[in-house]
Amino acid sequence: MQARVSYLAQRVDLQRLEISSGPSRLALSARFDHPTGNFNSGDLVFRVENSHLDLARLRAVQKLRPGLAGALQLTADGSATMREKSPRILASSLNANVATANLAGDGKRLGSFTRAAHTTSGNRLDFTLNSDLAGSSVQARGN
Repeated sequence: MQARVSYLAQRVDLQRLEISSGPSRLALSARFDHPTGNFNSGDLVFRVENSHLDLARLRAVQKLRPGLAGALQLTADGSATMREKSPRILASSLNANVATANLAGDGKRLGSFTRAAHTTSGNRLDFTLNSDLAGSSVQARGN
Protein backbone atom coordinates (compact mmCIF):
# COMPACT_ATOMS: atom_id res chain seq x y z
CA MET A 1 0.00 0.00 0.00
CA GLN A 2 1.22 3.48 -0.85
CA ALA A 3 -0.49 6.77 -0.05
CA ARG A 4 0.15 10.48 -0.40
CA VAL A 5 -2.15 12.59 1.76
CA SER A 6 -2.20 16.28 2.68
CA TYR A 7 -4.29 17.60 5.53
CA LEU A 8 -5.00 21.32 5.76
CA ALA A 9 -7.46 23.26 7.91
CA GLN A 10 -10.13 23.17 5.20
CA ARG A 11 -9.01 20.36 2.90
CA VAL A 12 -8.07 16.70 2.95
CA ASP A 13 -6.24 15.84 -0.26
CA LEU A 14 -5.60 12.19 -1.02
CA GLN A 15 -3.30 12.68 -3.99
CA ARG A 16 -2.94 8.95 -4.48
CA LEU A 17 -3.79 5.74 -2.70
CA GLU A 18 -2.58 2.54 -4.32
CA ILE A 19 -3.21 -0.91 -2.92
CA SER A 20 -1.76 -3.99 -4.64
CA SER A 21 -1.92 -7.66 -3.79
CA GLY A 22 -0.97 -10.26 -6.38
CA PRO A 23 -2.87 -9.42 -9.57
CA SER A 24 -5.28 -7.09 -7.75
CA ARG A 25 -4.74 -3.34 -7.88
CA LEU A 26 -6.83 -0.43 -6.63
CA ALA A 27 -5.75 3.16 -7.27
CA LEU A 28 -7.71 6.23 -6.27
CA SER A 29 -7.46 9.91 -5.49
CA ALA A 30 -9.87 12.23 -3.70
CA ARG A 31 -10.20 15.73 -2.32
CA PHE A 32 -12.58 16.90 0.41
CA ASP A 33 -12.99 20.65 0.97
CA HIS A 34 -14.78 21.40 4.24
CA PRO A 35 -15.32 24.16 6.80
CA THR A 36 -12.54 24.32 9.40
CA GLY A 37 -13.07 21.62 12.03
CA ASN A 38 -16.26 20.30 10.40
CA PHE A 39 -16.09 17.02 8.50
CA ASN A 40 -19.90 16.69 8.30
CA SER A 41 -20.23 19.01 5.31
CA GLY A 42 -18.17 19.95 2.30
CA ASP A 43 -17.40 19.13 -1.30
CA LEU A 44 -15.94 15.79 -2.38
CA VAL A 45 -14.24 14.96 -5.68
CA PHE A 46 -12.92 11.44 -6.36
CA ARG A 47 -11.36 9.31 -9.07
CA VAL A 48 -10.83 5.54 -9.17
CA GLU A 49 -8.35 4.67 -11.87
CA ASN A 50 -8.45 1.52 -13.97
CA SER A 51 -8.51 -0.90 -11.05
CA HIS A 52 -8.47 -4.67 -11.34
CA LEU A 53 -9.60 -6.88 -8.47
CA ASP A 54 -9.34 -10.67 -8.24
CA LEU A 55 -12.53 -11.64 -6.39
CA ALA A 56 -11.10 -14.96 -5.16
CA ARG A 57 -8.43 -13.04 -3.20
CA LEU A 58 -10.73 -10.52 -1.49
CA ARG A 59 -11.57 -11.64 2.05
CA ALA A 60 -14.71 -9.50 2.24
CA VAL A 61 -16.06 -11.10 -0.95
CA GLN A 62 -15.15 -14.61 0.20
CA LYS A 63 -16.82 -14.02 3.55
CA LEU A 64 -20.08 -13.05 1.81
CA ARG A 65 -19.85 -15.57 -1.04
CA PRO A 66 -17.29 -18.33 -0.42
CA GLY A 67 -15.89 -19.79 -3.63
CA LEU A 68 -16.72 -16.78 -5.83
CA ALA A 69 -14.00 -16.19 -8.43
CA GLY A 70 -13.48 -13.84 -11.34
CA ALA A 71 -12.14 -10.41 -12.12
CA LEU A 72 -13.69 -7.01 -11.43
CA GLN A 73 -12.59 -3.94 -13.39
CA LEU A 74 -13.57 -0.51 -12.05
CA THR A 75 -13.07 3.03 -13.32
CA ALA A 76 -14.99 5.94 -11.81
CA ASP A 77 -14.91 9.64 -11.11
CA GLY A 78 -17.41 11.95 -9.56
CA SER A 79 -18.25 14.75 -7.21
CA ALA A 80 -20.74 15.32 -4.41
CA THR A 81 -21.69 17.77 -1.71
CA MET A 82 -22.02 16.49 1.86
CA ARG A 83 -24.50 18.27 4.12
CA GLU A 84 -25.47 18.06 7.77
CA LYS A 85 -29.19 17.91 6.90
CA SER A 86 -31.09 15.46 4.74
CA PRO A 87 -30.28 14.48 2.10
CA ARG A 88 -26.77 14.07 3.49
CA ILE A 89 -25.09 13.43 0.15
CA LEU A 90 -25.97 15.26 -3.07
CA ALA A 91 -24.15 13.71 -6.02
CA SER A 92 -23.42 16.26 -8.74
CA SER A 93 -21.56 14.02 -11.17
CA LEU A 94 -20.76 10.35 -11.62
CA ASN A 95 -19.02 8.55 -14.44
CA ALA A 96 -18.40 4.89 -13.73
CA ASN A 97 -17.66 1.68 -15.60
CA VAL A 98 -17.78 -1.68 -13.84
CA ALA A 99 -17.15 -4.99 -15.55
CA THR A 100 -16.69 -8.56 -14.44
CA ALA A 101 -15.06 -11.36 -16.35
CA ASN A 102 -15.02 -15.11 -15.83
CA LEU A 103 -17.31 -15.10 -12.80
CA ALA A 104 -17.53 -18.55 -11.25
CA GLY A 105 -19.02 -19.96 -8.08
CA ASP A 106 -17.72 -23.22 -6.65
CA GLY A 107 -16.05 -23.95 -9.99
CA LYS A 108 -19.21 -23.39 -12.08
CA ARG A 109 -19.21 -20.64 -14.70
CA LEU A 110 -21.64 -17.84 -13.81
CA GLY A 111 -20.95 -15.42 -16.68
CA SER A 112 -20.08 -11.75 -16.76
CA PHE A 113 -21.62 -8.28 -16.81
CA THR A 114 -20.77 -4.70 -17.62
CA ARG A 115 -22.40 -1.66 -16.09
CA ALA A 116 -21.86 1.99 -16.97
CA ALA A 117 -23.34 5.12 -15.40
CA HIS A 118 -22.77 8.68 -16.59
CA THR A 119 -24.27 12.00 -15.58
CA THR A 120 -25.50 14.24 -18.36
CA SER A 121 -26.72 17.82 -18.43
CA GLY A 122 -29.38 18.53 -15.85
CA ASN A 123 -27.79 16.05 -13.40
CA ARG A 124 -29.53 13.12 -15.10
CA LEU A 125 -27.84 9.76 -14.60
CA ASP A 126 -27.88 7.48 -17.65
CA PHE A 127 -26.94 3.83 -17.26
CA THR A 128 -26.39 0.71 -19.32
CA LEU A 129 -26.20 -2.91 -18.22
CA ASN A 130 -25.16 -5.94 -20.27
CA SER A 131 -25.10 -9.37 -18.68
CA ASP A 132 -24.89 -13.04 -19.52
CA LEU A 133 -25.09 -14.20 -15.89
CA ALA A 134 -26.62 -17.64 -15.35
CA GLY A 135 -26.90 -18.21 -19.10
CA SER A 136 -29.25 -15.27 -19.62
CA SER A 137 -28.88 -12.36 -22.01
CA VAL A 138 -29.83 -9.03 -20.45
CA GLN A 139 -29.36 -5.59 -21.94
CA ALA A 140 -30.79 -2.55 -20.19
CA ARG A 141 -30.59 1.21 -20.59
CA GLY A 142 -32.23 3.93 -18.58
CA ASN A 143 -31.97 7.09 -16.55
